[in-house]
Amino acid sequence: MFFNRSYLKSILPALAATTTLVALPVASLAVKTTTIKSIDGAHSKSAHTKKAIKSKTPHTSDPAVHRDKEDSFSAKERGFPLDPHASMPHTIMVPGAVLYQQAWALVKDSYFDLKFGGQDWSSWQHRFDNKLASPQEAHKAIREMFEGLKPYQPRLIEKAEVEKLQKTVTEPRIQSRTNLANGVSYLKIDTYESGSIFNEFKVTLDKLGKAEALILDLRGCRGGSMGSTLNIADSLLDSGIIVSTVYADGYKKSIRATGGTISKLPMVVLIDSGTQNEAELLASSLHENRRATLIGAPTKGVLTLVRTTQPLGDGSVVSIPIARWLTASDGSIEESGVIPDTEIIPTPSDLQSGKGLWWKNGGTIEDLRKTKDMQLKAAIDYLHKQR
Repeated sequence: MFFNRSYLKSILPALAATTTLVALPVASLAVKTTTIKSIDGAHSKSAHTKKAIKSKTPHTSDPAVHRDKEDSFSAKERGFPLDPHASMPHTIMVPGAVLYQQAWALVKDSYFDLKFGGQDWSSWQHRFDNKLASPQEAHKAIREMFEGLKPYQPRLIEKAEVEKLQKTVTEPRIQSRTNLANGVSYLKIDTYESGSIFNEFKVTLDKLGKAEALILDLRGCRGGSMGSTLNIADSLLDSGIIVSTVYADGYKKSIRATGGTISKLPMVVLIDSGTQNEAELLASSLHENRRATLIGAPTKGVLTLVRTTQPLGDGSVVSIPIARWLTASDGSIEESGVIPDTEIIPTPSDLQSGKGLWWKNGGTIEDLRKTKDMQLKAAIDYLHKQR
């Protein structure tokens, strides 16, 4: 079984705990009631994401019911910075049957779907009794057990894969260009697998100087750290809900902007099918709060889950969905993705003539003023017309 590298890297710091996941708050995101004005007059909150999740169970008013789950968000959702020197969980030789029972119990206690995909979860508890002598046999049985829980499938991650990824750290990449065109500045986030991306974002934004408008390019960005997503959105919003989480019983918790805005520039966010995961949530949050106009192509529509990550006795890791992320307007980006206000999809002829993504044609950030990138040019034209 293969896993997205950014997902695997993001959970590594949680593995330093020997028993349970380290739990830290995302950020002290509070409530502010300032009205946000649209830069283009009107946006439809519901038209740009899939329909909101409708739960048959009313939202419970008792947050204590979910406090333990919320405190065990995985490193990815908490946005922990990747520490390549973090120690692995202490491991010993554990019988395969014990590993299997650990995994079964963790899913039983934490899994998002209370109906377990329509199956009797207790039927799996003793299905492999006296058949799992080794960890390898246990891992095979655990994966078979998890297979029936699609689409909200738990994941088993081998210790060797985690150790391998500890040796490789992908640093965040931000490219920017001051005064790209008549006061419009440009900032592109390539990736934010590392928790340090927010600091780099703030520094880069400050260097843009006296810009009159901003283009935030999330095309090709596959996300990485949910904590960074929350911080970046919070720095660009005066108020409003950034994202929410919803549990299987309907309990919903919303994370709101604090009003600590560092930029109020008119803004366009560029998106395309390469915009995935947390980058999709960032784009939708800025749009649904009427902070930015979206230009480009529909995003990927990746399943967005809140997970708790727990180590087993042999150093392998079980990642369990415990909730779903919702957009600011309680929408879901699954499958349909985030839809731009202005959809511009280059034709094969456009691509041949160099009108696609500027970096795909050997372009550099220094030559960006000469670009033929039709989505980027549309963003520049839009911002000029808003003045």
